[in-house]
Amino acid sequence: MPTSIQAVIVIVVFLMPGFIASRVLSYTYPRSEPTEARLVLTAITLSCFNYAILSWFLILSWKRLWYQHTAFLAFLVFLSVFISPVLSTLGLVKLAETNWIRRFRQTFGLPHPVPKAWDYFFRKGIPCWVLATLKGGQLVGGLYGENSFASSFPSEEDLYLERLCNLTPEGRMNGFADFSVGGIIRMENVELLELFEYEPEGQS
Repeated sequence: MPTSIQAVIVIVVFLMPGFIASRVLSYTYPRSEPTEARLVLTAITLSCFNYAILSWFLILSWKRLWYQHTAFLAFLVFLSVFISPVLSTLGLVKLAETNWIRRFRQTFGLPHPVPKAWDYFFRKGIPCWVLATLKGGQLVGGLYGENSFASSFPSEEDLYLERLCNLTPEGRMNGFADFSVGGIIRMENVELLELFEYEPEGQS
């Protein structure tokens, strides 16, 4: 029977990379909190993926007896448990956003990993003019820029615009409102959210 120390070592070496990768993945593709069983299964799967990527390096280290050096062994553990899960997950996310992966998903009818159109657009960080039509018919407009913020799934959808605009009776934006430091829009109060291209001053 394994001792408590051995059990801790097994958890750290095998499960910890998966938990780290799962957390990085959840920041990139927001999702509802999984059950404990699903969390453990995901961690095991991602740990296997992590060690599969490192397998060539681990085999080489074993053949060259590099693991006999304490400093290298410490580096190998740190690489396997902490660095590799982060880098491999970010690489997987980058790969998932390529055009050929998108075509592959479309060919086989696979869902997009981003859960909502809201997250799909605002995670890109594209500056734009926002015009919100509230359920009561009132219009609110402003700038979504680098200092603005949009919530992510599974949180409720709300939007911080860094500057609000004056609106004409026809609903056109007419310059920034005086002394505006922004406004917060809760999507539960919005009927329609319109997004328009924004060009910084000095660009045509």
